[in-house]
Amino acid sequence: MKKTFLKFTVLVILLISSSKMFSQIEITPFGGYFYSTNINFYQGTLKIYDGGAYGGHLGIHTVKNNLIEFTYIGNTTDAEWRPYSGFSDYPRRSIKISSNYFLLGTAQDIPLNGNVIGFGTLKAGAGYFKSLDANIDDVWRFSVAFGIGAKIFFTDRIGIRIQANMNLPLYFNGVGAYCGIGTGGSNCGLSMNSTSAILQGDISTGLIFKINKK
Repeated sequence: MKKTFLKFTVLVILLISSSKMFSQIEITPFGGYFYSTNINFYQGTLKIYDGGAYGGHLGIHTVKNNLIEFTYIGNTTDAEWRPYSGFSDYPRRSIKISSNYFLLGTAQDIPLNGNVIGFGTLKAGAGYFKSLDANIDDVWRFSVAFGIGAKIFFTDRIGIRIQANMNLPLYFNGVGAYCGIGTGGSNCGLSMNSTSAILQGDISTGLIFKINKK
């Protein structure tokens, strides 16, 4: 899944950027705040703590007020496994995890007032969840994301982007990340199915660099 999605993303960007379809490119590195909900399992709950967000957007204008956009969102934070009563075989523990989203989709600009532009986004791609502890499996999941925000331009080529984004890995059955939860087992000895999906989001601010096609 990882290789297929990344190859597809690179191919789309190369095809569009090398054609006569676009008039501008927007590059936006950003930073912000990342938040998560808990993941519930039959044996307990994995609490994922909030933390900093980082990443970037690459937007290619294809038609008026519409962009094809690739986004990367990253976060590294702490998590805590909390077993339910009666599951003492799965001890409470703290771990550190990294969440990463690679998303491709569309962004629709909505001109508001002068140099202020509102927008909405809808994207799909891959979510990659990596434990920074040893002997714990990593996980890739198909994910969807949507967001809203505003762009404020100071010049024709430079502005700021403020955005709220929601990321949803669609299926977390048999999660192998975090506390070693997976079909292959782990150092926690856990092998289980999740009873809920994880919901993660970010609020970010970035600096827009707009490149006009000559």
